[in-house]
Amino acid sequence: MIKRLVQNLSRTLCGMGVLIFVGVAQAQDKPNIVLLYADDLGYADLSIYGNEYHQTPNIDSLMKAGMRFTQAYSPAALCAPSRVGLLSGRYPARFGVYEVVVGVKARGKPLDELPMVQPDNELRLPADNNTLGELLKAAGYRCGMFGKWHVGREKPSQRGFDDFVMLRNGGHLDVKMSYLRQSGDYPEPSGYSSDYISLCADQFLDKNDDRPFFLYLPHTLVHTAMGPGTKPLEPKEELKNKYKALKPSKLHGNPLYAGMVEALDQSVGALNTSLKKGGLLKNTLIIFTSDNGGLLGGPSGKVENGLALGRYTSNYPLKLGKSTLWEGGIRIPLSVTWPGHIEAGSLNDAVVSQLDFLPTLMEVAGGGKAPGKPMDGQSLWPLLRGKTPSEQERKLFWHYPGYRIYKDVGQRPASAVRWGDWKLVESLEDGSVQLFDLKNDISEQQDVAQKHPEHTGRLRKALAKWRSDTNAPLPTPRK
Repeated sequence: MIKRLVQNLSRTLCGMGVLIFVGVAQAQDKPNIVLLYADDLGYADLSIYGNEYHQTPNIDSLMKAGMRFTQAYSPAALCAPSRVGLLSGRYPARFGVYEVVVGVKARGKPLDELPMVQPDNELRLPADNNTLGELLKAAGYRCGMFGKWHVGREKPSQRGFDDFVMLRNGGHLDVKMSYLRQSGDYPEPSGYSSDYISLCADQFLDKNDDRPFFLYLPHTLVHTAMGPGTKPLEPKEELKNKYKALKPSKLHGNPLYAGMVEALDQSVGALNTSLKKGGLLKNTLIIFTSDNGGLLGGPSGKVENGLALGRYTSNYPLKLGKSTLWEGGIRIPLSVTWPGHIEAGSLNDAVVSQLDFLPTLMEVAGGGKAPGKPMDGQSLWPLLRGKTPSEQERKLFWHYPGYRIYKDVGQRPASAVRWGDWKLVESLEDGSVQLFDLKNDISEQQDVAQKHPEHTGRLRKALAKWRSDTNAPLPTPRK
């Protein structure tokens, strides 16, 4: 009966132009999937990644129950392009997405003072590119999205999600300032942002039927609050007071930011409780990660081994943070947990990307490779099952053709490629390049482009080809 229904559904959806995967598993064989997507949470913001000031027991426990990665990357150094890459499985440069708003808006300096004219930014998920929600729905999943959407004007229900509550970056203390719209009978917005997301997620899980579910929780924490009457950092009062009473560590010590991190951690604990309550935890695959590196919040005046530490946080030993193509802007925390299928307490140093999530989850959901447009990621399932990484060195690319400059510090137009242990950053203003050996210089302090011309030339050529293949938008000289 189930097999016949799946076959009929496949014929119907194929006729509608929806991608169908070969070898879809029966519903009872599929895991539930939860994707926890933090906003601006840095590589060094969690205690399990070495933070000695922030307390994140729930996230730490989740990560210890599965596989944690040390060299995971977001598709971009900013939230909107990263989310486009996450949901499409393709580089955001393919769609002309590199910033967080539509059009052109230089950050920090007037446009006419900049040497290059930056291209218009798109902010969309093209209709002819299926999303993770659409693909999992076609595979028999009930899909819910609760949190920050930020991939265009379309509602989540138009891109595969049955249930949704859309938020933006507004206030944390009063989630009504972040609320946009919702489907169904989910609660009216009230209270702290992460608590409200937890409440909606719990209701979604209570409504669970005989289908597997995909629960996408893109939190607004720990992004700074925005809007009338807000302050950039908005922790819960009790958490602010808690951290004010604690001694700062060498690298971290902002009690307001720390309180926001712990509020996010509390929400992860609430999700765990909801899954246990429904008897769902055992057959649920959970991904925890962040959309980009941590926001430094300006220099604190402190320097550690040549790296400036921020007023909000530090991504040390990684260089700088959000909006930059340095490691602090694109290397992020990541864990994947599935009891009985992924070894608890395992640590993996393979180079991986959030672009890999779509092909991974399609394989886990019982499908093969999607026909049609190629994915830029690759399935992580062999790694998650404990297999040795491929001997072929991984190539990953990033692209930012705009400006984010504050007091002459920030990101100018550039592209970057990581190929194996080598990383090259190329200026799109003057064509200059810098090369780093990340295996021996994780902080990107030693430019070895002149010392290793063979690697410089190889990576530069690969980067130029990628820009051409993806039709990445480029800045032009100002006349």
